[in-house]
Amino acid sequence: MVELRREDRDRIEYVGAMLGELQRMTDSDRAPLLRYLIEMACIEARTMIEADKVSGNGRNKRDAVA
Repeated sequence: MVELRREDRDRIEYVGAMLGELQRMTDSDRAPLLRYLIEMACIEARTMIEADKVSGNGRNKRDAVA
């Protein structure tokens, strides 16, 4: 399972947001492969964040039980 540090998680969330913007800007009729690759990268970023949430690594250290 993926274990992300907080700074890595923040970076991946940012990249995912930027990929979403690029996906909205890409014309699927004129650049289908580019749109597909951006969509796959977007899904990968989302999957990494979700896996981190499920593993419990997404929470703040102060939220952890001592």
